[in-house]
Amino acid sequence: MMPRNAPEPVIVEVIIHRSTLGDKGAHFVSSDGEESHAMWLPKSQVIDIELLGNEVAGKRARLTLPEWLADANGLTAEPHDAGVDDLFSSEGGR
Repeated sequence: MMPRNAPEPVIVEVIIHRSTLGDKGAHFVSSDGEESHAMWLPKSQVIDIELLGNEVAGKRARLTLPEWLADANGLTAEPHDAGVDDLFSSEGGR
């Protein structure tokens, strides 16, 4: 459970270049697909991971993580619930 004043988690889209084995490892990711721009993110800090597509040269993924971690690594993020209000608005998300 997150503390009451904790910021909302954010979602970032990245390319996963590689990951270490086990739950206590890390993901080596970049936002632009360039391995030279990649950074290690501890698996223990990644709240959720959704794999996207079937690329061979890297796996596109949507990660949910703390805002401070995204900011510290220069990852562009959107609020965790972005678009939810539009989806359920009276205009039906239009």
